[in-house]
Amino acid sequence: MQVIQETERAGGRRVLVSCGASLLTGTVAFAACAPLLVVEVWAGVLVFGLLATVAVLLAWNGKQAFGHRAAYPVGLVAGAMLLAPLALNAELRAFFEAGFDDGPFHGRPFLGNVEALEPSHTIAFRSGVLVVFNRMEDEPPVLAYVVDGASNWALELDVSAESRYRWMQFWRVSESLSLSPGILRDRLEFEAHWTFGAERGYVYIWKFGGVQRFYLSW
Repeated sequence: MQVIQETERAGGRRVLVSCGASLLTGTVAFAACAPLLVVEVWAGVLVFGLLATVAVLLAWNGKQAFGHRAAYPVGLVAGAMLLAPLALNAELRAFFEAGFDDGPFHGRPFLGNVEALEPSHTIAFRSGVLVVFNRMEDEPPVLAYVVDGASNWALELDVSAESRYRWMQFWRVSESLSLSPGILRDRLEFEAHWTFGAERGYVYIWKFGGVQRFYLSW
């Protein structure tokens, strides 16, 4: 009996050490990915889920209700249950990305010639530059990705394209632009002047494509 108890205690210590190492690894990974989490919120949610799984494992092993072998699958199932609402609920995922900001907005493709517009702000992006064109007061700004003088894509940052905001107007981007890097997309940040005054705005841009969506904070 004593040998069995000592074996169980040794097994419990090994499991706790393993879980502690997993928790430390997850924390280091979270810290290393912190700059990317500004853009790729889903990565932060995933790391949170992994850490929560480890926490469940620690608690389960502490109780030793079903033995050490059952703790791992139970912990993994519990972690999956924590992540499931975020994976299945689009509105909940959107809240993690946007919070209480206005949006998402998708704008409209700009069908004109950007070469005929006067650039207002530029910032280096991949193999070219992102250019913002402020136009007349009653027209939304245009955001374009220009490589070697040619426009790869151009989008009118028109908030009235969304039915909820059809009476709103976004007419100017001011101050310097800044970029936050992500894994699958990047985030362009700026100051926007629209119906509710001067607010921070940010546009999510695919790494190998155009604009995904944009938001205006409040």
